[in-house]
Amino acid sequence: MRRARPSGGDADKGKTDQLTAAIYVRISDDKSGEAAGVERQETLCRSLCEQEGWAVGQVYVDNSVSATSGVRRPAFEQMLEDRPQAIVCWHQDRLVRKTSDLNRIIELGVPVHSVKAGTVDLATPSGRAIATTLAAWATFETEHSAERKRAAFRESASKGRKGWSGRRPYGYANGRDENGRPILIEREAEHLRHAFGMVRDGASFADIARYLNDQGETTPLGHEWHARTVRQVMVNPRNGGMRTYRGEIVSDEAEWEPIIPRDEWMAIIERAVRPGGRQKGRGKAKALLSSLCVCGVCGGPFAKGTSTSQIRQPDGSLQPVKRDVYIATKCGHTRAPLEWLDEYVRKELVKRLTNPAGALYRAQAAQREDADALAAAHEAAEARVRLQELRESYARGEMSLATFTTTTSTVEATITSLDAQAATYYRPRTALDHAEGIGSVREAWQRMDDAERRSVLAEHIESISIKPRGRGRRPMSPEYVTINWKGWGNRA
Repeated sequence: MRRARPSGGDADKGKTDQLTAAIYVRISDDKSGEAAGVERQETLCRSLCEQEGWAVGQVYVDNSVSATSGVRRPAFEQMLEDRPQAIVCWHQDRLVRKTSDLNRIIELGVPVHSVKAGTVDLATPSGRAIATTLAAWATFETEHSAERKRAAFRESASKGRKGWSGRRPYGYANGRDENGRPILIEREAEHLRHAFGMVRDGASFADIARYLNDQGETTPLGHEWHARTVRQVMVNPRNGGMRTYRGEIVSDEAEWEPIIPRDEWMAIIERAVRPGGRQKGRGKAKALLSSLCVCGVCGGPFAKGTSTSQIRQPDGSLQPVKRDVYIATKCGHTRAPLEWLDEYVRKELVKRLTNPAGALYRAQAAQREDADALAAAHEAAEARVRLQELRESYARGEMSLATFTTTTSTVEATITSLDAQAATYYRPRTALDHAEGIGSVREAWQRMDDAERRSVLAEHIESISIKPRGRGRRPMSPEYVTINWKGWGNRA
């Protein structure tokens, strides 16, 4: 901001050779917003001008603007453009804190006077040397101060202390209870626990956003929920009682009460943000069975396509009719009507899921998987305690860097492996997991979208082999289809 100020009234009249100085004032962070800091600087600069007999020209004010962050300083840029006769500031570090900005002042070729450090004549080599030294020390002090603050923040985070003070996170309040712990808002925490349960049951973040909005819940800022904001809240390790610093988990034991247990949070979110389905670059499947179908001759892949047939009309004319089909794309050996194959596979899946032997097999397999996964989760928790102990031991100087690096790499690899095993317990559930009987399974299948159906099919089917029907107009039938099931009862 630039503003003109009276330069001294009657006392300045008749002084034709009087120096006119520009005043530059700046403060990095004006917490009150009242500009009291720059006002004090301006008063002291005016006193210096009056003492030296200089007239005051423009006053350039950058209030609450850093000189080191790289943000443009509007008043500073305007002053350089105006090219004043001289510059007066409270201290040189209010004017410049980087040598790059100092060089721009030097190019003006004008003297710089400061209340605290005297005059620096930038037109002389000695003056430029002094100014450069001051700017270098100002840069050093700024960077060193930033390092101290980062170290203090990281130390606080590593001790599990909360990292919010202004905008509170959903589920927690800003204050502390009588024991000094951050306050858990139980109503919001219960909604979050329900949301994590929804993720485990296969719900999307968009589904959870609809649930929260239906419950009348809003974000801490009072806005309605969207998939993006739900994701931001739920993937934060804070919910599992972990403290992060710059995106890295630095403490497994935060001072606040977790929304859900740490291992449960890690397993659920691992599957939620990195599902085992479509990967980057593969594109979206256009048909339900495209990724499962293989050529019965060469094993080649299938894709959705169209086929045109000539259908005779009542008047005897032939009418071309297009229909969707699965086509062996690379070899062209065979194809199958899309609607027919989808319905056939659905019926076979329902039979398999409702078969008593199949239901028993699935229940026993699930129990074995859950037991192994829970054991892996407990082992992963113990490994994390060991990792934290190693970090503390290294910080106390009880081991060398080489030993610390080798040991922690081994423990971290173990944790990664155990987390992958534990994640199988928290696989996304679908409506079919709770369905019993043919009617119930059919209804559950109808309620599912294509993504959920593909997930169920991939869980139970290894591949679907399609054989050529030979020459002539042979209708599609089960004899040309072989479903290779996973687990028990593989059917030829």
